[in-house]
Amino acid sequence: MQASAALIFLPEVNDSNGLTIVCANSEELWRDLDNPRWLATGFFSEQDCR
Repeated sequence: MQASAALIFLPEVNDSNGLTIVCANSEELWRDLDNPRWLATGFFSEQDCR
């Protein structure tokens, strides 16, 4: 296989638009999924999440 044949455009890898976290007190957190140019990390400080 040539290198150019391995380049396949995929518009989306999954069908998720975001991340939902449900906490023990029934509070819901929603974070949009995006594709930033630079690596980014997030942190959630909750206990007993589902």
